[in-house]
Amino acid sequence: MVGKLKERQIAAIDVLLGKLKEQLIEHPELFSELVGSNEKSVPVSAFRPELGMQEAVCLYLKDEQGLSFKEIAAVLHRDYKTVWTAYSKATKKVKHVR
Repeated sequence: MVGKLKERQIAAIDVLLGKLKEQLIEHPELFSELVGSNEKSVPVSAFRPELGMQEAVCLYLKDEQGLSFKEIAAVLHRDYKTVWTAYSKATKKVKHVR
């Protein structure tokens, strides 16, 4: 009895996913509304030879975009302390170069 119920639930989910897929193919703009956009972009000019990629991204997002360490950590899927360390190293390297 439980097996048949699960089969029906799985079949219903398959139907719903199929309909969702059709709608997203017809209207791709719905995807960003459905998921929500948490994307940030970093211009190429933010990358410097003396900085690692993560350092450059953290420096840009903190100084130019005004994001907090917590927000940067969420965007990069990194630990707060990792972001803080990368930013700290980047600021020291940039001061040293100037």
